[in-house]
Amino acid sequence: LNSGCRLTHIPLIQSTSGKKILQLVAQEKLWSYSTFNLQNLCLSLIHDTENGIEIFRKKPMATIRTLRIPALESYVYENLSSFVRDIFIHSDENELIPEILNLTSIDWDDSQYLTAKMQFMLDDITVILNKESNDSTNISHIHNLYSLLTENNRIAPSWSNMLSLLDDDANVSGTILCEWLNINHRELNTSLVSLSVPVFSQLMSKVISSDHISKEALLSVTEALKINLFTVPEGIPLNNAAVLIGQQWLAPTATVFEQLYQELHQEGEALTPLLYNLICIRPALLNGNYDLVLYAD
Repeated sequence: LNSGCRLTHIPLIQSTSGKKILQLVAQEKLWSYSTFNLQNLCLSLIHDTENGIEIFRKKPMATIRTLRIPALESYVYENLSSFVRDIFIHSDENELIPEILNLTSIDWDDSQYLTAKMQFMLDDITVILNKESNDSTNISHIHNLYSLLTENNRIAPSWSNMLSLLDDDANVSGTILCEWLNINHRELNTSLVSLSVPVFSQLMSKVISSDHISKEALLSVTEALKINLFTVPEGIPLNNAAVLIGQQWLAPTATVFEQLYQELHQEGEALTPLLYNLICIRPALLNGNYDLVLYAD
């Protein structure tokens, strides 16, 4: 076994003596890695030979670890790309996905492949190390693992995850975040949520003022957050402003009334119902502010 030769083909072995030799082969890494060889090696050494194939298919990493051969597991890590693409993505080991994605040895292409191919949902995004993409040709909005997982809808809808994605360090684009909200907003509970100033700033720029957010998703967000704005968000689309007025996010003040006009006057008659709604909320806006109400283009 110390000749330096490697087994290039590992058959299924059933004899006790053969299994002892195969265990030494695994301990000394005296075999050439391939999906075929890894599977036969594990199937030969596990105790449950009757259900071995199904066990290995569902729980390949757990099977490897039950053999308690450190060199075998390290050899898998040395060939991680092959293991992920040929074995792991077909498994039921969703609980190990954070561990695999957090490995320093996994490259960006394999992280993308795993995220796209496996069906899973992370309850807590913070268990993932938000590693940056090393793909210099990447021209999309996906620059890190949080963005990758969000775009592929692999993050469970919760306010704790939402706030994590809005964190400055998360660096998730508003486009990707809004697409995730458009799909998952119904799953967000309506309990009151407290926001830090930096997260609130990100929410305003990436969600509230975004033309990528759907009306329904924006309604879900605004219903959960009881906020009173005394200034109109810069660049807000008309439909988003209508939701904010309906949810009483925009304070019915003369300043807001004027800012709303200045921000959206190019919308023409479509703006009129919004201004009217503000006046309905606070009729006193008419008192002494006719110059704000009777704008002429």
